[in-house]
Amino acid sequence: MPKAFQGNHEKTSEINMDEIFGTHEGQVDGSYVSRMLDLTLLAPDIIDAILDGKETSGLSLTTLTKKQIPPLWEEQRKIFGFTAKDEA
Repeated sequence: MPKAFQGNHEKTSEINMDEIFGTHEGQVDGSYVSRMLDLTLLAPDIIDAILDGKETSGLSLTTLTKKQIPPLWEEQRKIFGFTAKDEA
């Protein structure tokens, strides 16, 4: 499972930026935090595919964070090479 998707549910009361972002002395680049937070906007089926190890070829954390993730799930599927899904 990619590190970006792993959760630590036992420490929800304390957030340690060094632990989450692998930084030193709490120095976190705002654009990096923004790109990581964008991952929360991913369509649920894309997240499921990544967690199940069934992501599309070439999809990586770098690919996902290169540019802003579109808010519309259908656009995400198109950009990242997933089959269109009926959202009705």
